[in-house]
Amino acid sequence: MFESEYENERQRQFDLMTKYRKVKKKDYENSGKITREDFERFLSEIDESSGFGRDRRALKEYNAKLSEYFAEYYGEVKRDVLDKTAKALLVCNDWWLMDVYQKERIMEIKRSNLCRCRLCPNCQKMLQASRLYHFASAIEKTAETANLFLLTLTVPNSTADNFVQTVSCMYDAFSKLIRFLNGTKKIRGVSFSDLGYRAAFRSFEVTYKRDDYHPHFHVILAVSKDFWLDKKILNKYSYSFFVKTRSFSDFEILIQKLWRLLFDYAYERYELQVAFNTCNKRSLERYIRKKRDLLEKEDIRRERYNNLIRRLGYVPRSAQSVPFDSVEEFVALDRQRKDFEQLKKPKLLKISAERVTKKDIDNLDIGYSCTMDYLTGNDYYEPFKYICKVVDDDHNFMSYEQFKVLYDELKSRRIVQGYGEWFNFVDKGIEDSLDKQYDDIKGFLNSIEKPYEFLFDYSEVSAKISNEHYRLFSRKRIRNILKELEDFKNET
Repeated sequence: MFESEYENERQRQFDLMTKYRKVKKKDYENSGKITREDFERFLSEIDESSGFGRDRRALKEYNAKLSEYFAEYYGEVKRDVLDKTAKALLVCNDWWLMDVYQKERIMEIKRSNLCRCRLCPNCQKMLQASRLYHFASAIEKTAETANLFLLTLTVPNSTADNFVQTVSCMYDAFSKLIRFLNGTKKIRGVSFSDLGYRAAFRSFEVTYKRDDYHPHFHVILAVSKDFWLDKKILNKYSYSFFVKTRSFSDFEILIQKLWRLLFDYAYERYELQVAFNTCNKRSLERYIRKKRDLLEKEDIRRERYNNLIRRLGYVPRSAQSVPFDSVEEFVALDRQRKDFEQLKKPKLLKISAERVTKKDIDNLDIGYSCTMDYLTGNDYYEPFKYICKVVDDDHNFMSYEQFKVLYDELKSRRIVQGYGEWFNFVDKGIEDSLDKQYDDIKGFLNSIEKPYEFLFDYSEVSAKISNEHYRLFSRKRIRNILKELEDFKNET
């Protein structure tokens, strides 16, 4: 991008942030609930740097490279959104709107400009924080009356050519799997009632290395307190480099097989549908014409056969096998006739889903790799991580071809989704409670001094922190500190 274009985009973002300053702000009044002692204890929890600027140089380099990819892609397909994203990536997180308390040496982050690109490392961190903000308290509340498990669902790795097909089929298969788990869809002879399903939270993640892509789902499952896993079964997924790493329960084996059947059926159905939808109209008409001619010839044979029987009054031995060599041929002809009728009716061209049966599950030797473990503190954040990293498993920055594959597929996907009790969940009760405490702290601060609102760039904020020893915090950081203090009170 030319220097002038960079400066124009930087100025545009500055103007947008300036407009936000003109919006009428909320007035915070001192409620009297916060004492000076409480406030000092709160200040002691705030680190002076608060992690500000950590890894910034690397993130800016990543965004600069991504911007080049977006600009190059824009040159190929001429989509305006690509050009806008290329410019926005270069100035992502450059401007900070803050309330400055000069006496207390405190700066509060109110807003920063973000490019909102799904591949941007800056924005992925913000997305992670937002997801935790909205879902964490709901999950913690459900955990009081339910067991939580982390379910990881994988499929065979894909290449760039079939990545879109693989991801589409994964989403299709998961929509059916969750219906089996919640009981709205059933398999005769297989029961999920012991699971006691209550809720699920699903997130999508993909890792990659050269032309090898590994898409997978992380799922938090909330089930009955009575449900537990007895892991005694070994299969090929129990070993890593010939070393035993885990055992599986009967339920995990069932999920492995069911997940494989659902994905494989979706994959086959996708291939048939694409093949039919991309079929040339003329070739389709030619096929229908050829099929009609064959069926008409069979009609002539059948009519001659019936006339011979009417004339003779019986079926001569020499003519018994004239029209059809076997019953199977007769049945096959009737099936072809039905298929031909469907070909002539476009509304019947949609390929129906394959039904999963207990026999299919039992006949399957092994499914796809799926694990299900009790949710621990370290696993808690797994579903809230990045969608994909901008560096591969070998720590190399993604190539341009990898960028196109990932961007085209992920730009319109719903990466996270809640189900059951967590469907479209907004944790208003707990969020409001913490926001009131935040209002109390802001009210106490405002009673000491009125803040000045400034729009800084990164270098100015960094200078304030390092040279003038300002403490930096945001609503999210206050919320985390308040929650830690509340947990501490509950423990003591």
